[in-house]
Amino acid sequence: MINFLGECEKLLSRGELSSEFYNKLLHLFQTVVFKISKKCAEREDVFREFLHDFYPNLKEICRKTVLGEIESPQAYLIQSISNFSLKKCLKFRSERTITSLNKPISVSEEEEIEWIDIIPAESDDPFFEVLADEVYRLFLAHCEKRKTDMKRYVCFLISKDFYGEELCADPSWSEANRYKIRERTRKFLKEFMESFSVEEKIMGRVLSRFLSEVCQKMDLI
Repeated sequence: MINFLGECEKLLSRGELSSEFYNKLLHLFQTVVFKISKKCAEREDVFREFLHDFYPNLKEICRKTVLGEIESPQAYLIQSISNFSLKKCLKFRSERTITSLNKPISVSEEEEIEWIDIIPAESDDPFFEVLADEVYRLFLAHCEKRKTDMKRYVCFLISKDFYGEELCADPSWSEANRYKIRERTRKFLKEFMESFSVEEKIMGRVLSRFLSEVCQKMDLI
């Protein structure tokens, strides 16, 4: 069993990690990153790189631990590693090409597209709320990176699943445009989930929150 307080005091006073503490942290990163995204974890040295970049955060956690500002330091550490890893994985996978909405859809692409199930997002997993919150932030950032009005497209697509009818459409959209937007947005969501290995129960929570915090605030619903 690691003496977390003792290891923190050692880190702050000597600026070093014991081999035992280092290996424990490395194992935590391996566990968390594999859970978040197996694709992100494909590169062999990714865990050590993440841990190295996490040092400033670790020192701040240790400082707060020594001062008694954190009630459950080890739980706080795990949550911090989870948040940090999600952000790093987003950057790590940011060069992944996502097809433009302006590109024509081929017949083969149409046949491959399947919709994700939006299911109730309830879980006893202690990581669940942390992951759902961070995935929501990543999803917003992912939408905002698109040159198209992706937020509105997502609202348009998911409104039928939540309300039973398609809302949020621009009156100028033709039926052909609506079809194109539906299929491209489905693909956008599936690629996001695949890139970060997001489970359906997490994505269900993300889309439900997106509907209330984005779509409704945009006065689209």
